[in-house]
Amino acid sequence: MNKLGLIIGTLPACYRGIAAGGIATHIEGLIKSLHQKGIRTYICYHKPFGVKHPEVMASSKMAWSVAVLKGSLMLLFVHEHKWRKYSFKTNLLIAYYCGVLKCFLKKVHPDFVHIHSLYNPSPIVLKYLKYSGPIIITDHGFWVNENYSCNPHLLFLLQKTFSIATKVVYISDMALFYHQKVQLGDLNKLVKISNPSFFENYPCKENVQTKAKQILIFNGYGNSLTIKGLPFLLNAVNADTYLCQHLKLQIICNDEAHDYIQQRKWNFEYVLYGRTKFSDVLNMYTQSDILVVPSKFESFGLVYTEALAVGIPVIGYYAMINEFQKTLNTYIGEPIDIVHEQPKDLAQKIKKCLVTPFAQEEVRAALIKAYDWNFLINRFLSLYYAPKTAE
Repeated sequence: MNKLGLIIGTLPACYRGIAAGGIATHIEGLIKSLHQKGIRTYICYHKPFGVKHPEVMASSKMAWSVAVLKGSLMLLFVHEHKWRKYSFKTNLLIAYYCGVLKCFLKKVHPDFVHIHSLYNPSPIVLKYLKYSGPIIITDHGFWVNENYSCNPHLLFLLQKTFSIATKVVYISDMALFYHQKVQLGDLNKLVKISNPSFFENYPCKENVQTKAKQILIFNGYGNSLTIKGLPFLLNAVNADTYLCQHLKLQIICNDEAHDYIQQRKWNFEYVLYGRTKFSDVLNMYTQSDILVVPSKFESFGLVYTEALAVGIPVIGYYAMINEFQKTLNTYIGEPIDIVHEQPKDLAQKIKKCLVTPFAQEEVRAALIKAYDWNFLINRFLSLYYAPKTAE
C-alpha cells in the first residue's frame, strides 16, 4: 500500500509559488524529503496561482471560486460551525477548504495531514469531515501577527486549531516561550523540530581576499523595512566612516525598501536586488563576507543558517543567534537587539565580526548534524506514523 500525505501551506517555488523564502522553503524541503522516503504528497493552498500539477489541489482561479461556492453551501448544514466566532476572511477560507477537502478525501485517504500555520483554518474543516488521521500543525510564529491578543476572532481561531491538532510543532526556544506565555491549549501537544535545510548541497565560500571592499549582504525580502531591520542597518553603516569606506552592501529587499533607499543619499556603495532565486542567493553568499539581518523578531531565521552553511558569519535577531550559538557550540557571529540597542552598536558588531576567526568547516558540520533534513525528517515521520493510543 502506497504511503500518502497531505501538506497544507504556501506553494513552494518548485510548484511555481511566489512566496518569499521562509515557510515555502521549509515545505519544499519537507516534500522532497518525503518523496525520498517513498511518500507521495499532495499540497493545498488557499490562494489560486493557476498552477496545474497533479499534486496541487484546486489551484486555478475557477477551481478556487467553485470550491468556495460549494463549501459555503456545505457550511449551511454544519450546525456546529460558529460563524460569528470567525472573521469574514476566515469563514471564506473555511468554505474553500470545505469544498476542496471533501472532494479530495472521497478519492484519497492520506496517512497524515501536515498544516503550516496555526492561523490556517483547515483543521476545523478536517474535524467537520471526520478525518481520523494525525493532524500535525507547524507553528511558524503565531505571535508575529501582533493583533492576535486583542482580536477575539484571531485568538479563537488559534485556540481552535491548536485544540484539533494531534501535535503542534514549534521551531525555536523563542516559540516555546510564547506558547508557554499565551497557552493556546494543552502544552503537552508541543514538539520541537527546528527548520531543516539540505545544507550538504550548498556551495562553500572560497576565502580569496582580492576584493577592494568587503561585502555585506542583507537578505530580507519580506517586510524589509518593518520587521527585518533594514533602516537600522543602513543607518548603522552610513554613520560609520570606516564601514562606509570598506564595505559594499548587497541588499535583497522588496519594492517598498527599494524606494526608501533610492529616495535618500547614502555614503556607502550598494547594489539592490528584488525577489531572487534561491540558487542565486546561495551564490551571493559565497561572494560575501558577512550576512546582517537585524530583525525585530524571528520565529527561526532560515537565512541565518543558510549563510552559515555557505561559510560566512551572521549578525541577526539576538534570541535566534544565541540559540544557534548554543546549539552549534562555536562562534557564528553577533546578536543584536534593535529594540534596545543603537545603530552604533550594530556598527561595532559588524567590525568585530569581520575580524573574528570563523571556523567555516566546523560550523557547516555542526549545522548539518543539527538542522539537515536527512537527520530531522525522521522526527516528522515519528509524528505522522505514531502508534494510536487507546482511548
